Amino acid sequence: MDKYRFAGYVLGDCCVEYIEERDEIICFGGRATQDDAEAAHANLAVLVFDPNSNAATWNYQKYPNMPHPRWSAASVLIRDLVRKGETKPCDRIFIIGGRNREGFVPEVDVFNLRYNEWETDWKGLLDGELENYTPEGGGTTIIQGGDGVQSVKAGDNVKITGSSKNPVINAYLTWG
Repeated sequence: MDKYRFAGYVLGDCCVEYIEERDEIICFGGRATQDDAEAAHANLAVLVFDPNSNAATWNYQKYPNMPHPRWSAASVLIRDLVRKGETKPCDRIFIIGGRNREGFVPEVDVFNLRYNEWETDWKGLLDGELENYTPEGGGTTIIQGGDGVQSVKAGDNVKITGSSKNPVINAYLTWG
């Protein structure tokens, strides 16, 4: 890992999503050390699995950089989301909350997996678009949780415990 520390690729405090159909893990954000003056990673680190060799390699240039780099964020993959005004569903990864050198990050970064690009027209948590946003046909709603914690909510099944510096978010999801 030391060779990556100098290149800025240590993945501490990142959030991670596994994309099954691509057989890859995408790491969003993070930082090289626990120093709050550390710059957050803008590039995505992608662990790509090779089904033939049962090995994996890191790719740091596969996807575009995050619009708002951060560490200690939450992520959620929402499948087949049809945003108001859209006709085709898209799988999207929401990057919510976290911190950077300046403090808390209010912007919500949304990565569209259909087009492999960032959607920058979503309003952040401070603007209220996502707190009451319900996709057409119902489904998952994204809200801002208590004590400054941003979280994801499906129905009324989210419980936040712990403190604002070390929140514990439990989601109990029912599908069908």
